[in-house]
Amino acid sequence: MRRGKLAVMVVVFLASSGAGGIVQAVWNDAPSVAASRKTEGEVELTPEEQELLELTNAERRRWGLRPLRPHPLLMLAARRHAANMARQGRLSHTLDGKTFVDRVVETGYSAQPVSENIAWNPATPATALRCWLASPGHRANLLGACDEVGLAVATNERGERFWVQVFGLSVSR
Repeated sequence: MRRGKLAVMVVVFLASSGAGGIVQAVWNDAPSVAASRKTEGEVELTPEEQELLELTNAERRRWGLRPLRPHPLLMLAARRHAANMARQGRLSHTLDGKTFVDRVVETGYSAQPVSENIAWNPATPATALRCWLASPGHRANLLGACDEVGLAVATNERGERFWVQVFGLSVSR
């Protein structure tokens, strides 16, 4: 059994200062309606995305934090990056010359700050979450002052799994 590899970068994007950072995301192609669940804002989640959301929110509740809501644009950023990493077989915060901030801005998401977690090859949502919680940077993202999230996992032809969480703070908080 192969152990998962974790890559973490904490990124906070502040439009007013132009500061930014890079963090990686992971995504699946758009989930089929039959295999997905809709949540607030009609965001369709795959069963693994739903499980990762539930596990993440359970951890946030343990710390007295509000739950995360899936946001369609953050889901899009996460899914696109996960699929791209899986296609290229690379866990990286910058692919094709695009940073995490570039990918989020491309979707039209404008709320800030945003941050992202990525992981390579955990087999399950629970394992991915345990990896992130063991890392100070990822843990800070998970337990940060965010209220929106995009989540994704993509598997390539070699069976490698690429996981992503993209966090944001809604404008209407």
